[in-house]
Amino acid sequence: MDCASCGRANRTAARFCSGCGKPLARQCTACGTANHADAQFCDTCGASLTAPAAASGVDAGARKVVTIVFADLIGSTSLHERLDAESARQVMDRYYRALHAAVDAHGGTVVKLLGDGVMAAFGVPRVAEDDAIRAVRAAVGMQHAFRSLVDEHAGVVHDVGLRVAVNTGEVVVSDDHADVVGDPVNVAARLQQEAQDGDVLIGESTRRLVAEQVTLAPFGALSLKGRTEKVAAYRVVSLERPASGPTIPFVGRDDELRRLMAVCDAALAAPSARPGGDPGIAGTGQVAPTR
Repeated sequence: MDCASCGRANRTAARFCSGCGKPLARQCTACGTANHADAQFCDTCGASLTAPAAASGVDAGARKVVTIVFADLIGSTSLHERLDAESARQVMDRYYRALHAAVDAHGGTVVKLLGDGVMAAFGVPRVAEDDAIRAVRAAVGMQHAFRSLVDEHAGVVHDVGLRVAVNTGEVVVSDDHADVVGDPVNVAARLQQEAQDGDVLIGESTRRLVAEQVTLAPFGALSLKGRTEKVAAYRVVSLERPASGPTIPFVGRDDELRRLMAVCDAALAAPSARPGGDPGIAGTGQVAPTR
């Protein structure tokens, strides 16, 4: 790696220049990515690498548990090569509006646009107990909106895709809600990079919150950049409850259930009889004759 200060060539894994001693990489405080020493913005999440900590909200912000959604366009380079500047701008505007609408529809907040990607947060500005499931639904909604966009512009938009990832955890949110930083953001960004076109991947922390509400499939234990331990990932199969999921217990209706079962037993023992009563009323123990 060449030093941006003195131009000296250094070995690939070097962190400081062997000629002048200056850092060869600038680490992003938002996602942890090591960028070139002269970089002004992170090439992974778009965060400023030069803003003071207080200005970026790291010190002045509030800690809260939120769910992060990262979406990124695949094949955007070839798209820009095929289209003229005006056509490409129109397509990208439609793309951003489609993803933004999916986030809005589920009560999320678009935190920033990252080149061809979108970062959204659920729990900003207010945390809610259903942030995680709304984030997952929004992520699936992003994929649906993108497919509709591709179908609508099939003549000019092809060989492009969308990958989305969701992760939950404690982060720091700036006072103006314009930035969200922390390790969960980094994990969400890395998971998105591992996803395939059409995928919605979620991390383990999100899985624990939504596993009984959506159908998931294991995606594997992933070795993510910047992390020593592997991270478990899951792919969202559908927004339907899992077929083998636990049923909701019937609470506080023991007497009603006993009466209902007695009526059912009586109906089975005497086929000419059946339970009677107005719709919506629990079994009363009465048996009405069959007409």
